[in-house]
Order: sequence, then structure tokens, then C-alpha cells
Amino acid sequence: MAGAIRRLSKRKWAWAAAGYAQAVFLILMIPAAMLLPPLAAGLSILTLLALFSAASGVGSVAFQDVTGKTVPKGRRGRMLSARAAIGGVLTLLAGGALQTGLDGERAGIAPYLLLIGMAALLWAAGAACFAAIREEAGATEGGVNPLASYREGVQLARDVPGFRKFLLARMLLLSVELAMPIYALQASRITGESVTGLGLLVIAVGVAGIISSPFWGLFVDRSSRTVMALSGLIAALAAGLALGLPHFGDDFQHPLAFALVLIILGIAEAGVRLGRKTYLVDAAPKEEKGLYAAFSNTLTGLVTLLGGAVGVALLAVGPEAAILALGGLGLLSAAACWRMPEADRMVAG
Repeated sequence: MAGAIRRLSKRKWAWAAAGYAQAVFLILMIPAAMLLPPLAAGLSILTLLALFSAASGVGSVAFQDVTGKTVPKGRRGRMLSARAAIGGVLTLLAGGALQTGLDGERAGIAPYLLLIGMAALLWAAGAACFAAIREEAGATEGGVNPLASYREGVQLARDVPGFRKFLLARMLLLSVELAMPIYALQASRITGESVTGLGLLVIAVGVAGIISSPFWGLFVDRSSRTVMALSGLIAALAAGLALGLPHFGDDFQHPLAFALVLIILGIAEAGVRLGRKTYLVDAAPKEEKGLYAAFSNTLTGLVTLLGGAVGVALLAVGPEAAILALGGLGLLSAAACWRMPEADRMVAG
């Protein structure tokens, strides 16, 4: 979609359209879950989730462009950290509602459908807010078809060593961004909690967002590369703690004990997202931000498919093996991030 978005003088409309589309796909999941037979419902929801993710990818490309045009360099990290903090508060409220007001065993799928419905409303509200941004018209030349856009991305990866290093770091950092479900499985195995543990998981993610936003916001605009590297190390720490809890005694076989692991992992995940977004917005040339983001997202999607297959194989052995691998990848990602140039020197080095 990078070429099509490039032909828009105001790229905010691409994000707004993607946001409304995501709201529609979420809303459609509700009747699918309520009215269709189980297999058809599952396949329908997976299809809608794939469409939701595709719309998210479109929004990501437009977001890079709009952020670069509307938020001055040096303030982008703080803007993103404030956004994460607000999201953390909303997540905390949702988790509190699940934990105290809804019992998943008695309510069936109602809690999940309620969350999906609320998320759809928030996506629609977010799209309306994004459409209200005052964005100056930009250049529309250079829009190309998807194949040509992909070739341009490959050429960038060949010609810009700093971009190659960023791509490698981002691939390794997927081990942080995609780790939460595996840790949730480990939490369920250790504590014996299943559906009723959903609220605690959501609360932990919300707390992590609230705690990490001011923490990362302090220096992400100074060095987003450092934020990414520290996030990999913190993720490795979370892996070590998760593997150690079963050996600490019965007092630590409690959902609250594992909640600390999830909070630490959530802090690492927030740092990865904040760091990589700030890095690429600051590093990419003004008129090529969308292309850099699009190629990065495409490559990430391909690696995610491969990582999913590997993850399934590791989970067949057990959650411990998967978490051990995630911890090792966290250390490797930190090393890859340290080898990256600072954002303002990515194109040069």
C-alpha cells in the first residue's frame, strides 16, 4: 500500500480509513461468534482478524508519514509514550472490569464480545480523532505499484547498511512483541488459572503500559536505539524470572507472582514498540518514511509466519522451552540494537 498512500497529498485519510475498517472487522466478529456453528465461527473470526491486521499495516505506513510531518523531531517519542500511557489506563480499566465484574466461567463468551465491541468503538473514535489532525499537503510524486514498491524496499535494504541493521534488530525483537501468549500459557500451567486469569493478564499489561511510558519517554527522543536494546535485556530478565518461579516454592505459585513477570515483559514490549517507531520516523528521509515503514512491515510479517511455526514446535515440547528460546532471542536482539547507528545516522551508516 506504500505506493497508493504516497499518491495521497494528506496521508491521514489512509490511517482514518484503516481505523474505521478495523472497527467494522471487529464488530463483525460479534455476530460471527454468536450465530455461526463453532468451526464456521472460528474460521470467520480468523479471516476477520487477518483483514484487521492488513488494515493495521496500512495504518502503520500512513502513521509514519503523518507523524514525521506533524510532530517535530525530539518530541515524537514523548508523544508516543503519552499515547501508550493513555492506552495503559484504558487497558487497566478493562482488566479491572474483567477481574471484578465478570466471571468467564459463568458468562461464557460475553466478556470477550464486550471487549471486542468496546475496542471497535474506540477504533472508530480514534479514526475520527486522526482525521481531525491538521496535516499540510505533501508531495504525491513517486507512487508506484506494489511490486515496484517492494523492489524499492529491497534496494534500500541493500544500499543502506543502517537500515539492514534496523531490520535485523526488529526481526529479533519480534521475540518480545509476540511473547505474551506464551507467557500466559506458562502462567496458566503454574498457577492453575484459566479463563478467570484473563482479567489479571489484562491488568498486568495495563500496569506495564502506565509504568513504562514515563520511564521510556525520558530518553527515547535522545536515543531510541538504546531504548530498543534495553527492552531486549528486560525481556530476557522476564524469561529468567518466568523459568525460575516454579523453583522458588509454593508461595510463588500464585497469579500475583506471575503478574510481576507479565508486567516486566509488558515494559519490555512497550519499549520495543516505542523505540522502533521513534527510530524509523526519525531515521527515514522525509519523503520515504512510508516506503521504509512498508518494507519493514512486510518483512516482519514474513518472519512472523516463520516464527509462528517455530513457536508451535517449541510449545509442543512445553512452554519452558519456548520461553528459554525467547530469552535467548532477547539477548541477541539487544546485541543487534547496540550495533545499529543512532537514528540520525541510519541513512549514512
